[in-house]
Amino acid sequence: MAPILDGLGLILVIFSYHGCISIGISSCQQIVPDPDCMVDCISLSLDELETAVRQADPVRLAAEYPDEEEEPQDSRDSLKALRDASKALDEAIESLED
Repeated sequence: MAPILDGLGLILVIFSYHGCISIGISSCQQIVPDPDCMVDCISLSLDELETAVRQADPVRLAAEYPDEEEEPQDSRDSLKALRDASKALDEAIESLED
């Protein structure tokens, strides 16, 4: 839950609990006229993210992020997953603007 305040046209609440991620969307109809489309875009992006994470090559990731070699492998995978998720969400939002 997030507060709904005047002037906030889009609120995304994302949290995880017990191995599941939940995403809540509240929007102003002028900002996001079709929130169901946004939900579909986020769902598709998360599916793409899951596929990319499954196909990730740890050796290639280590080569791409040499400064992070001291971190455990799980940290590098998590960081890449977060970057990919952020990019996917940006693309989903851009597609809504078109």
